[in-house]
Amino acid sequence: MNPPQPPARTWYAAVAPVVMLCLVVLAGCSSHESSTAGGLVPWTDEPAAAAQLAQSTTSPTCKVSVLHLPRGEQRWGGAWNNAISGYFTIENSGRTPCALPRPSRVTATTESGTRIGFDVRSLAAPAVVLGPGDRVQVQVSSPYDCGKSLARSTSFALTFPTGTLQVPGARMGVQCGGTLLDFSARDVGSSAGGATSTTPAAGLRATMSRVPGSVSPGDSVTYAVTLTNPTSTAISLDPCPSYQEGIKGQRSSVHTYQLNCGAVGQIAAHSSVSFAMQLPLPDHVTPGAAVLNWELQLPSGSVDQGQFASAGTTVN
Repeated sequence: MNPPQPPARTWYAAVAPVVMLCLVVLAGCSSHESSTAGGLVPWTDEPAAAAQLAQSTTSPTCKVSVLHLPRGEQRWGGAWNNAISGYFTIENSGRTPCALPRPSRVTATTESGTRIGFDVRSLAAPAVVLGPGDRVQVQVSSPYDCGKSLARSTSFALTFPTGTLQVPGARMGVQCGGTLLDFSARDVGSSAGGATSTTPAAGLRATMSRVPGSVSPGDSVTYAVTLTNPTSTAISLDPCPSYQEGIKGQRSSVHTYQLNCGAVGQIAAHSSVSFAMQLPLPDHVTPGAAVLNWELQLPSGSVDQGQFASAGTTVN
């Protein structure tokens, strides 16, 4: 009788044609080739705590006085996945780089003056290091229906270590409360004088595959994410990035894990490596059409559209 195989290999035994490709991709990682013989780098159950994601940097924390809300970059009241969303950006208008952590509190003020808090704890976003002119993209979301009378916001307030940033003109339904869905860097390093990310993994691009057509509450959803290195040099996974996954608009489904960098130390130039993913769904998820989101979270906080992937599915 043959000895039992590791679970990750038998789990994806049906994808043998991918094995040779994977081995070629990882030719530069001699000590890690055997970990990917099943076609996908195995998933590891290693949650990344918010404290582990915090940016270790010499950059000072951004003062609220240098945070600017660019005109034309706010969108409020968009409907998606049984929820109402609002988007806006925050810019570092100062002359020096600074680190902007995820806000510790997000509060909406309604037309009647009532203040409604939004959940920020489910988004374990790292601090974002912003050079002069660099921006952070922020998204908030509120469920459609919770049995309460409609209450529209007139403004939002974001609490940071150095003070509170007011976001006026923010009109959307907030009677059901909501959540902070996104707090990630946008165009970091692209502005004049902006600081370019020093994290090697900032150059990677993400795509999603093998997402099941339907999922059920309580399931452990398995899928794959491929990280591609489009550059002419190998990209190191040291420091090791984290990633956040979840069903869009379903904050109870959001999880943050450490990427399995122990199996892959680097990604060769013009090559790709595919990672097995698992998303444990809660027992209560809104049924119907849904979007599964995946986002790479770098220690530098530099996350752009290339490091974000999504795919459609249906919740039974």
